Amino acid sequence: MPSYLCSLTVIKKPDKIKVNPLTKIKNRIIKNLEEQKEMAQCLLNGERYIAYHEKWVTNPDSKLRNLVFKPRNVNPWFSQYGEKYIFEVRYLNKAIDIQPGKTAISINGINEIPSLICLLIKALETGELDHVIEGFKDI
Repeated sequence: MPSYLCSLTVIKKPDKIKVNPLTKIKNRIIKNLEEQKEMAQCLLNGERYIAYHEKWVTNPDSKLRNLVFKPRNVNPWFSQYGEKYIFEVRYLNKAIDIQPGKTAISINGINEIPSLICLLIKALETGELDHVIEGFKDI
């Protein structure tokens, strides 16, 4: 009788690769910045921005579960301040200090927000804000 298991390479399961907490924080901020960019782009195009999250809902009659998309509230990180706009980078609903004691970035108009967000994402990816978000690892 042939042995089918002899042809397999059996190994011990490797340990799960742990992701650096700093990388997790950066990825979450980048994801949220992309969402803010979409929101600003919709505002520039005169469209309404709606974000959705997935939720499983059980039908009480048939007892079947269906995946539905429910709208969720997303607050903008930018606001008008006099003639200019200000933009804050946030994590866990707290503004991040870009420079010590300074959380807001001043821009001339809302049309500058997408390019500002691209610049902030590049800064996060290159590690320019690592010293700032180091404090969020413990939260």
